[in-house]
Amino acid sequence: MMLRRRRGEEGFTLIEVMMSLAILVVGAVGILSMQSASTRGNVAGRRMSVGTQRSSVWIERIRRDALFWQTPGDPVGVAPSAQYITRVGGDWFVPVSIDTAETAAASWTGQDIAGTMAPQYCTHIRLSWAIPNQSIRADVRTFWSREHGTQHTLVTNNCSLGTEAAVSIDLASAAPDLSAVYSSTLLRWNPEAP
Repeated sequence: MMLRRRRGEEGFTLIEVMMSLAILVVGAVGILSMQSASTRGNVAGRRMSVGTQRSSVWIERIRRDALFWQTPGDPVGVAPSAQYITRVGGDWFVPVSIDTAETAAASWTGQDIAGTMAPQYCTHIRLSWAIPNQSIRADVRTFWSREHGTQHTLVTNNCSLGTEAAVSIDLASAAPDLSAVYSSTLLRWNPEAP
């Protein structure tokens, strides 16, 4: 038997209310998942920006170091005051400075850190001859742990001093645990000022 509504008795049935609540819940879940994806994207973008900034800092340090290279030839013999450009022709290495304020390790804000603080970012350098004894190609890679909140041992262990090859292997793998930014520049010896 069907019940008819009387005139003046307007309202919603229980089924209509349940359907509208289900639609509301589906919409709210969609909005919350978009918020979560947006937050993850912002964190990844920020980490990439800091990594890029760290690579730029090291490019400038290497350019500054190249100012000591004032005659053509291998910087080992002709630029003894240079710190970073004397290892031309090798593989990736951790730059070590005589200035304790310049380190390969960086905090989550991109600032150099030293001592016992755990680094969030690490930097490696690779130098190769572009034109022998005339110009050097300097490659810089800054890397960090891919997972937010976890630190890979290649980052926390003094920025992988001695394990540069392991970082290269991880970054080349199909599912790397690290992320990296690469930068390059070309260095040329600078004639001495008269």
